[in-house]
Amino acid sequence: MDTTYISEDIEFRGDISYEGKLEVNGKFEGRVRSNGALIIGGSGFVKADIEVRQISVKGEVYGNMNSELITLFGSARVRGDLTCKQLQIERGALHNGTTIMS
Repeated sequence: MDTTYISEDIEFRGDISYEGKLEVNGKFEGRVRSNGALIIGGSGFVKADIEVRQISVKGEVYGNMNSELITLFGSARVRGDLTCKQLQIERGALHNGTTIMS
């Protein structure tokens, strides 16, 4: 699976849809839709509604997430609602919002 990167020096606004894997270490605002995986890196800042197969968060997310698997690492800061089948949360992660397990 190929990985596409939005690096720390990039700010992007709009809608993203993709196949494979996307890693965001910069700033993104908009909507994300994919059957693939999304990684929000430690320096990543995302303000978006997200609907992907799998998401891993190490940075900041403002928006709702809908995914089969959501992983919040210890450095994650999430403000928004989570809808998922599986949820993994490391000690130290911050989540302000509701969680719906389906």
